[in-house]
Amino acid sequence: MLLLRLAHKFSEVRLARKCGVGQATISSWISGKRRPNYESRQTLFTLYDIPMDAWDRTAEES
Repeated sequence: MLLLRLAHKFSEVRLARKCGVGQATISSWISGKRRPNYESRQTLFTLYDIPMDAWDRTAEES
């Protein structure tokens, strides 16, 4: 997630605004302490232009 955020030139604050969450939530997603809920994942997929099943594939690989 960090690489995607950096590649799209989103600061944590900007990404938080777009997802409707706080900056601390974005930090916890990046650090792996928490995972985005379904609605937030949909927003992330739209922002990053990646397929919805990408989340499931990465979860299976880890």
